[in-house]
Amino acid sequence: MRKLFSKDVDIDFDDLDDLGLADETSITLDDLLYLRNVKNRELWLVGEITDWSIHRIISDIREYNRQDYLTPIPERIPIKLFINSNGGAAVAGLSVIDVINASKTPVWTINISKAYSMAFQIMISGHKRFAFKNSSFLLHDGSEGGYDSSSKFRDRLKFNDDLEKIMIDNIVSRTKISEKEYERNVRREWYMLVPEALELGIVDQVVNSFDDVCTKITEVQKFDISKAFK
Repeated sequence: MRKLFSKDVDIDFDDLDDLGLADETSITLDDLLYLRNVKNRELWLVGEITDWSIHRIISDIREYNRQDYLTPIPERIPIKLFINSNGGAAVAGLSVIDVINASKTPVWTINISKAYSMAFQIMISGHKRFAFKNSSFLLHDGSEGGYDSSSKFRDRLKFNDDLEKIMIDNIVSRTKISEKEYERNVRREWYMLVPEALELGIVDQVVNSFDDVCTKITEVQKFDISKAFK
C-alpha cells in the first residue's frame, strides 16, 4: 500500500511493469485510472478516433481474449467499451470494429454522451449496446478534400466509396436501418436521441444505473452474459 495523490492506492507492481513504469515516482493519475479500469475490463474511447487513440483498446481486447482462451464463451466476463467521441479516421475505426468482430469474449459498447460519425459505427458493433438516457448519435457520410493531381484525387474518392460500402453493410446488418433509409438520410446530418436509437435497433438498453453495465470483478463472481448471444 502506497500513499499517492493524498489517497491510499493498492498497487500491483507487476501491473506497473507491464505498463513500462520503472518505479512509483513515474506513476501518474492516468496510469492508476487505467490500471483500475483494465482490471474491471472497462475501456474508454474518448475524443478523436486515431491510430494512437485506439491502440490500447485493440491491445486490451486481444489480451482479454488471451486470458479467456480456456474459459467457455458463456462464462466470459464482458469487456465494456465506453464511448464519447465525435468520430475520426475511418480506417482506424474499422480496425476497432474488426477486433470486436474477432473477439469471442463479448464486447459491450456504452454511449455515455455521444457516438458520432465513425464512433457511431463502433457503437453499433458491440455484442450488446447501451446508452445513457441523454446520449446522442450522428450518422452521416464522410468528407474528402485536399490538393493533388486529378488522378490521385479520383483514387482517394474511389477508396472512400469502397469504405462507405463497408459502413453501409455494417449499419444494415446490425440495425433496423435499411439501405434505402440510409441512402435517404446519410447526405444530411442525421442526429438521433435515445428514443429513435432504440426504435432503429442502434441501442439495446438504456442505462438507468451503473449496475446495468458495471460489475465488481472477483475470482469467485462472474457476470451472467448469456443474453449477449441471443
